[in-house]
Amino acid sequence: MKQVALVIHDPKKVVFKLDPNDDLIISLLENQEVYAKQEIWSNPNVNWNQYDLIIVRSTWDYPENLQEFKKWLGKLKSDKLNVVNPVDVMLWNMDKRYLLDLQESGIPIPETVMVSEGEEFNIFQIMKSASWDKCIIKPRVGCGSTDVVVINGLQDAIQRQEESKGLFTGINFIVQEYIEEIVTAGEWSLCYFGGKFSHAIMAKTNSENILYRGQPFKHESRHPPSNILKAGAKIMKYLAEKEPLYCRVDLVERAYHDVQIIELELIEPNLFLSSNPEAHGIFAQEILNKLEKV
Repeated sequence: MKQVALVIHDPKKVVFKLDPNDDLIISLLENQEVYAKQEIWSNPNVNWNQYDLIIVRSTWDYPENLQEFKKWLGKLKSDKLNVVNPVDVMLWNMDKRYLLDLQESGIPIPETVMVSEGEEFNIFQIMKSASWDKCIIKPRVGCGSTDVVVINGLQDAIQRQEESKGLFTGINFIVQEYIEEIVTAGEWSLCYFGGKFSHAIMAKTNSENILYRGQPFKHESRHPPSNILKAGAKIMKYLAEKEPLYCRVDLVERAYHDVQIIELELIEPNLFLSSNPEAHGIFAQEILNKLEKV
Protein backbone atom coordinates (compact mmCIF):
# COMPACT_ATOMS: atom_id res chain seq x y z
CA MET A 1 0.00 0.00 0.00
CA LYS A 2 1.39 3.39 -0.96
CA GLN A 3 1.69 6.03 1.72
CA VAL A 4 1.03 9.78 1.58
CA ALA A 5 1.86 12.46 4.15
CA LEU A 6 -0.28 15.60 4.35
CA VAL A 7 2.07 18.08 6.00
CA ILE A 8 0.72 20.50 8.60
CA HIS A 9 1.93 22.86 11.31
CA ASP A 10 1.77 21.96 14.98
CA PRO A 11 -1.80 22.90 16.04
CA LYS A 12 -0.65 23.22 19.66
CA LYS A 13 1.74 26.03 18.76
CA VAL A 14 -0.16 27.99 16.08
CA VAL A 15 -3.42 29.90 16.42
CA PHE A 16 -4.42 29.15 12.81
CA LYS A 17 -6.84 26.26 12.55
CA LEU A 18 -5.87 23.32 10.37
CA ASP A 19 -7.70 22.77 7.11
CA PRO A 20 -10.69 20.52 7.98
CA ASN A 21 -10.82 19.23 4.40
CA ASP A 22 -7.82 16.97 4.93
CA ASP A 23 -9.97 14.37 6.68
CA LEU A 24 -12.09 13.91 3.57
CA ILE A 25 -9.01 13.78 1.32
CA ILE A 26 -7.56 11.08 3.59
CA SER A 27 -10.82 9.12 3.41
CA LEU A 28 -10.96 9.34 -0.39
CA LEU A 29 -7.37 8.14 -0.69
CA GLU A 30 -7.95 5.26 1.70
CA ASN A 31 -10.93 4.18 -0.42
CA GLN A 32 -8.35 3.71 -3.19
CA GLU A 33 -6.07 1.69 -0.90
CA VAL A 34 -3.66 4.55 -0.24
CA TYR A 35 -2.61 5.17 3.36
CA ALA A 36 -2.65 8.90 4.16
CA LYS A 37 -1.78 10.68 7.37
CA GLN A 38 -1.24 14.23 8.61
CA GLU A 39 2.34 14.87 9.76
CA ILE A 40 3.79 17.95 11.47
CA TRP A 41 6.69 19.30 9.43
CA SER A 42 8.67 20.36 12.49
CA ASN A 43 8.33 17.01 14.27
CA PRO A 44 11.87 15.53 14.38
CA ASN A 45 10.50 12.04 15.00
CA VAL A 46 8.76 11.68 11.64
CA ASN A 47 10.36 9.22 9.23
CA TRP A 48 9.71 11.04 5.97
CA ASN A 49 11.42 8.30 3.96
CA GLN A 50 8.47 5.96 4.56
CA TYR A 51 6.19 8.10 2.39
CA ASP A 52 5.78 7.69 -1.35
CA LEU A 53 4.47 11.25 -1.62
CA ILE A 54 4.77 14.22 0.74
CA ILE A 55 2.13 16.92 0.21
CA VAL A 56 2.65 20.28 1.91
CA ARG A 57 -0.80 21.41 3.03
CA SER A 58 -1.12 23.66 6.11
CA THR A 59 2.37 24.73 7.20
CA TRP A 60 1.12 28.16 8.21
CA ASP A 61 3.85 28.75 10.75
CA TYR A 62 6.75 28.60 8.31
CA PRO A 63 7.37 32.38 7.99
CA GLU A 64 8.14 32.56 11.71
CA ASN A 65 10.41 29.53 11.39
CA LEU A 66 11.82 30.26 7.95
CA GLN A 67 15.34 28.90 8.26
CA GLU A 68 14.15 25.70 9.92
CA PHE A 69 11.49 25.25 7.24
CA LYS A 70 14.02 25.77 4.44
CA LYS A 71 16.37 23.30 6.12
CA TRP A 72 13.54 20.75 6.34
CA LEU A 73 12.72 21.22 2.64
CA GLY A 74 16.39 20.92 1.76
CA LYS A 75 16.64 17.62 3.63
CA LEU A 76 13.62 16.24 1.75
CA LYS A 77 15.23 17.26 -1.53
CA SER A 78 18.65 15.85 -0.66
CA ASP A 79 17.00 12.57 0.31
CA LYS A 80 15.35 12.55 -3.12
CA LEU A 81 11.86 12.24 -1.69
CA ASN A 82 8.77 12.98 -3.73
CA VAL A 83 7.46 16.32 -2.52
CA VAL A 84 4.63 18.45 -3.87
CA ASN A 85 4.74 21.03 -4.72
CA PRO A 86 8.40 20.51 -5.73
CA VAL A 87 10.89 21.95 -3.25
CA ASP A 88 12.47 24.34 -5.76
CA VAL A 89 9.02 25.63 -6.71
CA MET A 90 8.14 26.32 -3.08
CA LEU A 91 11.45 28.08 -2.45
CA TRP A 92 10.84 30.28 -5.49
CA ASN A 93 7.28 31.05 -4.40
CA MET A 94 8.32 31.76 -0.83
CA ASP A 95 9.71 35.23 -1.64
CA LYS A 96 7.30 37.67 -3.29
CA ARG A 97 10.12 38.61 -5.62
CA TYR A 98 8.55 35.94 -7.84
CA LEU A 99 6.14 38.69 -8.88
CA LEU A 100 8.95 40.30 -10.89
CA ASP A 101 9.54 37.00 -12.71
CA LEU A 102 5.86 36.90 -13.63
CA GLN A 103 6.01 40.51 -14.77
CA GLU A 104 9.03 39.79 -16.99
CA SER A 105 7.03 37.05 -18.68
CA GLY A 106 4.24 39.49 -19.53
CA ILE A 107 1.88 38.82 -16.62
CA PRO A 108 0.54 42.11 -15.17
CA ILE A 109 1.22 42.81 -11.50
CA PRO A 110 0.43 45.87 -9.34
CA GLU A 111 3.09 48.59 -9.26
CA THR A 112 5.64 47.19 -6.84
CA VAL A 113 8.92 48.26 -5.22
CA MET A 114 11.14 45.56 -3.73
CA VAL A 115 13.23 46.53 -0.70
CA SER A 116 16.02 44.23 0.47
CA GLU A 117 17.19 43.62 4.02
CA GLY A 118 19.41 46.47 5.22
CA GLU A 119 18.48 48.77 2.33
CA GLU A 120 17.60 52.35 3.26
CA PHE A 121 14.02 53.26 2.39
CA ASN A 122 11.70 56.23 2.65
CA ILE A 123 7.99 55.49 2.20
CA PHE A 124 7.19 59.14 1.42
CA GLN A 125 9.75 59.23 -1.40
CA ILE A 126 8.60 55.91 -2.81
CA MET A 127 4.97 57.05 -2.88
CA LYS A 128 5.81 60.48 -4.29
CA SER A 129 8.00 59.04 -7.06
CA ALA A 130 5.30 56.55 -8.03
CA SER A 131 2.45 59.11 -7.71
CA TRP A 132 0.56 56.88 -5.27
CA ASP A 133 -2.13 58.27 -3.00
CA LYS A 134 -2.00 55.15 -0.81
CA CYS A 135 0.20 52.09 -0.56
CA ILE A 136 0.67 48.87 1.37
CA ILE A 137 3.83 47.47 2.90
CA LYS A 138 4.25 43.78 3.58
CA PRO A 139 7.02 41.24 4.14
CA ARG A 140 8.32 39.41 1.09
CA VAL A 141 7.90 36.18 3.06
CA GLY A 142 4.60 35.80 4.87
CA CYS A 143 1.18 34.16 5.04
CA GLY A 144 -2.07 35.94 4.27
CA SER A 145 -2.27 39.52 5.50
CA THR A 146 0.07 39.10 8.46
CA ASP A 147 2.13 42.26 9.18
CA VAL A 148 0.59 44.19 6.28
CA VAL A 149 0.58 47.98 6.79
CA VAL A 150 -1.66 50.40 4.88
CA ILE A 151 -0.32 53.93 4.35
CA ASN A 152 -3.13 56.43 3.78
CA GLY A 153 -1.51 59.30 1.92
CA LEU A 154 1.80 61.17 1.91
CA GLN A 155 1.25 62.79 5.29
CA ASP A 156 0.61 59.37 6.80
CA ALA A 157 3.83 58.16 5.19
CA ILE A 158 5.80 60.90 6.93
CA GLN A 159 4.18 60.22 10.29
CA ARG A 160 4.65 56.46 10.09
CA GLN A 161 8.18 56.32 8.66
CA GLU A 162 9.76 55.41 11.98
CA GLU A 163 7.02 52.85 12.69
CA SER A 164 7.65 51.31 9.27
CA LYS A 165 11.37 51.16 9.91
CA GLY A 166 10.72 49.42 13.20
CA LEU A 167 8.51 46.84 11.54
CA PHE A 168 10.48 46.16 8.39
CA THR A 169 14.15 46.89 9.07
CA GLY A 170 16.11 43.65 8.93
CA ILE A 171 13.77 41.84 6.55
CA ASN A 172 13.00 41.85 2.84
CA PHE A 173 9.68 43.56 2.06
CA ILE A 174 7.66 45.11 -0.73
CA VAL A 175 5.86 48.42 -1.14
CA GLN A 176 2.86 48.23 -3.47
CA GLU A 177 0.28 50.59 -4.79
CA TYR A 178 -2.96 50.32 -2.85
CA ILE A 179 -5.54 48.49 -4.96
CA GLU A 180 -8.92 50.07 -4.34
CA GLU A 181 -10.67 47.48 -6.50
CA ILE A 182 -9.99 44.74 -3.94
CA VAL A 183 -12.37 46.55 -1.61
CA THR A 184 -14.81 47.96 -4.18
CA ALA A 185 -15.06 45.02 -6.58
CA GLY A 186 -13.47 42.05 -4.82
CA GLU A 187 -10.65 39.59 -5.42
CA TRP A 188 -10.79 36.35 -7.40
CA SER A 189 -9.11 33.19 -6.15
CA LEU A 190 -8.77 30.51 -8.84
CA CYS A 191 -7.84 27.00 -7.76
CA TYR A 192 -6.05 24.48 -9.99
CA PHE A 193 -5.16 20.80 -9.61
CA GLY A 194 -2.68 19.16 -11.97
CA GLY A 195 -2.60 22.38 -13.97
CA LYS A 196 -6.34 22.28 -14.65
CA PHE A 197 -8.89 24.77 -13.39
CA SER A 198 -11.16 23.39 -10.68
CA HIS A 199 -13.14 26.19 -9.04
CA ALA A 200 -13.01 29.79 -7.90
CA ILE A 201 -14.23 32.04 -5.14
CA MET A 202 -14.82 35.78 -4.99
CA ALA A 203 -13.66 37.47 -1.79
CA LYS A 204 -15.17 40.81 -0.81
CA THR A 205 -15.10 43.13 2.16
CA ASN A 206 -16.65 46.47 3.02
CA SER A 207 -13.58 47.64 4.93
CA GLU A 208 -9.95 48.00 3.94
CA ASN A 209 -9.07 47.44 7.59
CA ILE A 210 -10.71 44.01 7.59
CA LEU A 211 -8.93 43.04 4.41
CA TYR A 212 -5.46 44.18 5.29
CA ARG A 213 -5.42 43.08 8.91
CA GLY A 214 -6.10 39.48 8.04
CA GLN A 215 -9.55 39.29 9.63
CA PRO A 216 -12.37 37.17 8.17
CA PHE A 217 -14.00 38.46 5.03
CA LYS A 218 -16.88 37.19 2.97
CA HIS A 219 -16.27 34.84 0.10
CA GLU A 220 -18.60 32.97 -2.18
CA SER A 221 -18.26 30.38 -4.90
CA ARG A 222 -18.50 31.89 -8.37
CA HIS A 223 -17.58 30.98 -11.91
CA PRO A 224 -15.09 33.56 -13.21
CA PRO A 225 -15.73 35.61 -16.34
CA SER A 226 -13.67 34.86 -19.45
CA ASN A 227 -11.05 37.57 -18.86
CA ILE A 228 -10.28 36.23 -15.38
CA LEU A 229 -10.05 32.65 -16.66
CA LYS A 230 -7.80 33.80 -19.49
CA ALA A 231 -5.47 35.54 -17.04
CA GLY A 232 -5.35 32.43 -14.88
CA ALA A 233 -4.62 30.21 -17.88
CA LYS A 234 -1.70 32.44 -18.86
CA ILE A 235 -0.19 32.04 -15.40
CA MET A 236 -0.68 28.26 -15.45
CA LYS A 237 1.06 28.13 -18.83
CA TYR A 238 4.01 29.93 -17.26
CA LEU A 239 4.00 27.37 -14.42
CA ALA A 240 3.69 24.30 -16.66
CA GLU A 241 7.35 23.30 -16.41
CA LYS A 242 7.22 23.64 -12.61
CA GLU A 243 4.50 20.94 -12.52
CA PRO A 244 2.50 22.09 -9.49
CA LEU A 245 0.04 19.55 -8.10
CA TYR A 246 -2.03 22.35 -6.64
CA CYS A 247 -2.10 26.10 -7.08
CA ARG A 248 -4.17 29.12 -6.16
CA VAL A 249 -4.05 32.29 -8.23
CA ASP A 250 -5.40 35.50 -6.69
CA LEU A 251 -6.45 38.08 -9.28
CA VAL A 252 -8.10 41.48 -9.35
CA GLU A 253 -9.71 43.32 -12.26
CA ARG A 254 -8.61 46.93 -12.24
CA ALA A 255 -10.89 49.83 -13.15
CA TYR A 256 -9.15 50.12 -16.51
CA HIS A 257 -9.98 46.44 -17.23
CA ASP A 258 -6.47 45.09 -16.74
CA VAL A 259 -6.40 41.86 -14.75
CA GLN A 260 -3.47 41.74 -12.33
CA ILE A 261 -2.12 38.96 -10.15
CA ILE A 262 -2.09 39.72 -6.43
CA GLU A 263 -0.65 36.47 -5.13
CA LEU A 264 0.45 33.11 -6.48
CA GLU A 265 0.04 30.44 -3.80
CA LEU A 266 2.11 27.28 -4.30
CA ILE A 267 3.12 26.36 -0.76
CA GLU A 268 0.22 26.16 1.70
CA PRO A 269 -2.82 27.82 0.14
CA ASN A 270 -6.37 27.64 1.37
CA LEU A 271 -7.89 25.87 -1.63
CA PHE A 272 -11.50 26.54 -0.57
CA LEU A 273 -12.33 22.89 -1.19
CA SER A 274 -15.69 23.18 0.53
CA SER A 275 -16.86 25.75 -2.02
CA ASN A 276 -17.06 23.11 -4.75
CA PRO A 277 -18.64 19.71 -4.02
CA GLU A 278 -16.40 18.07 -6.64
CA ALA A 279 -13.13 19.66 -5.51
CA HIS A 280 -12.20 17.01 -2.92
CA GLY A 281 -12.55 14.26 -5.50
CA ILE A 282 -10.59 16.20 -8.11
CA PHE A 283 -7.75 16.86 -5.68
CA ALA A 284 -7.69 13.23 -4.52
CA GLN A 285 -7.59 12.00 -8.13
CA GLU A 286 -4.64 14.25 -8.94
CA ILE A 287 -2.83 12.83 -5.91
CA LEU A 288 -3.52 9.32 -7.24
CA ASN A 289 -2.28 10.36 -10.68
CA LYS A 290 0.91 11.65 -9.12
CA LEU A 291 1.39 8.44 -7.15
CA GLU A 292 1.26 6.45 -10.38
CA LYS A 293 4.33 8.34 -11.56
CA VAL A 294 6.46 7.92 -8.44
